[in-house]
Amino acid sequence: MKVMLIEPDRVAIMKSPPLGLAYVASMLEQQDHEVSILPRPTFDMNLEDVERELVKEAPDIVGMTCVTMTASEVVKIGAICRRILPDTKVVVGGIHPTFAYPVMLTNHGDCIDFIVRFEGEYTILDLLQNLDNPSRVKGLAFVKDNRIVVTPDRPLIEDLDDLPFPARHLLPMHVYEKYSKGNMLSSRGCPFSCLYCSLVRFVGRKFRVVGPQRIVEEIKHLVDTYHVNFVDFVDACFTVNRTRVKEICNLMIEEGLNVTWRCSSRVDLVSEELLDLMSDAGCVSIFYGVESGVESILNSSGKKITVETIKNAFKWSQERNIKRTASYIIGLPGETMETALETLNFVRGLDPDEISPGIFYPFPGTDVYYDPEKYGVHMLFGEAPPFDTLCSPAIKTEELTEDQLRDLFVQGVFYGKDRSGIKGEGHESHCS
Repeated sequence: MKVMLIEPDRVAIMKSPPLGLAYVASMLEQQDHEVSILPRPTFDMNLEDVERELVKEAPDIVGMTCVTMTASEVVKIGAICRRILPDTKVVVGGIHPTFAYPVMLTNHGDCIDFIVRFEGEYTILDLLQNLDNPSRVKGLAFVKDNRIVVTPDRPLIEDLDDLPFPARHLLPMHVYEKYSKGNMLSSRGCPFSCLYCSLVRFVGRKFRVVGPQRIVEEIKHLVDTYHVNFVDFVDACFTVNRTRVKEICNLMIEEGLNVTWRCSSRVDLVSEELLDLMSDAGCVSIFYGVESGVESILNSSGKKITVETIKNAFKWSQERNIKRTASYIIGLPGETMETALETLNFVRGLDPDEISPGIFYPFPGTDVYYDPEKYGVHMLFGEAPPFDTLCSPAIKTEELTEDQLRDLFVQGVFYGKDRSGIKGEGHESHCS
C-alpha cells in the first residue's frame, strides 16, 4: 500500500527529524509498503501546501502523529483528506489520541478512521493487513455502526533492539541543524509518577532499553551517513539505569566516537562520578526537570526531589562544563503567587545556561485530566486548546487567574531571553 506519514505541526521551535514517524516508516518498509514522510514544520507548510502534496501522492493511507498541541491541526488535515481523497484511510496515533480517543472520535469520527493507541509500530502493520476486519487488531479505537470500538491493548515492545533504525532516508536530513538532526531514542518507559506527565501511562512504567552496542551502531550510522557530530538523546530520562549509562559511555570512549551529545535527566539520578564519565564520553548538555523551587509543590506533584538535590546537580554539572537547562512549570496544583515567585527566584539562583518554562496543563492521560476539580484546576477550553498550552494559559486555578499565570510565565521568559532563550520541550511528553 501507499502510505504517507504526516508531521502535522504548523511550526516548530526546533526543527528535528520526527523519530516516531520514522520508526513507523521503517517497519512499513520492511513489509514492502511504499512510504513517504511529510515533515510539515520543516518546510513551514500551510494547509494548502499539505493539500497539494496529498493530491500529488494520492496515498491509500495517511498516518499522523498527534500531541495535544497539534490535535486541531490533525483534525484539519483529516478533513482535507476526507474531502479530496474520500477512499483514503486516515490513521492517527500518539500520546494525545491514545487517551483522548473518546472525544476525538465522537467529534471527528467523520475524518479519522482509526486511532492507534500506545506504541504504533506493530499495530499499524497489523491494521494494514486487516483493514477489512479491524476488530482483530490490538491497540485500536474506531467508530463502527455509530459506536466507538476499542480493541484490547497491544503489549508494549519488550526488546527495542528488534526495531530497525528510523527511516531517516525518507527525511530531508540535510535541512536539519547540527543540534537537531542527530536525535535518537535509547529507551522507552518511565518508572516515576509525576502528576503533570502523561508519558508514563503511554510508554509504561517498565524501563525498556536499546542495548549499548546497538546505540553505538546507530551513532556510527548517523556519523557515517548524515555527517552528524552532535547526538541528542530524546529519552524521557536517559539516566534511569546508571549502570547502563556507564556501559554506553565506556563504549563510546572505547570506539573513539567523535561526537558530543546531550540528554535529559532527573536531578536525583546523577552523581559526580557519573557526570565525570558522561563528560569524558562527550556529554556537553543536560536537560533537568526542576519543575518547582518549593518542596511542598515538588512532593504534591509526585516529583519527589529536594531543592538541595537540584542545587547539587546544577553545581556538579557546571563544574564539568556541562550546560544545564532548567525546566519548570508554573501553576501546578497547590501553586500560589508566593510559591510561583519562589520558583522563579530559585531558578534564577541556579544560574542555568538555558531555561524551559511552561504553564501547567492537565494533559490527557494524567490524573488531573480526568478529575480537574479535585486538584482545583479549571479548564478554559473544551476538547483541546487552540494554541501552545505550554506558553499560553489554558487553565486557571483556585489561587491563580489566567492573567496571573500569563504574567508569571512572561517573567520567566524575559529572564530566559537574557540567557539563551526558551526551549520547546514540554511536560506532556518529557518527564525528567
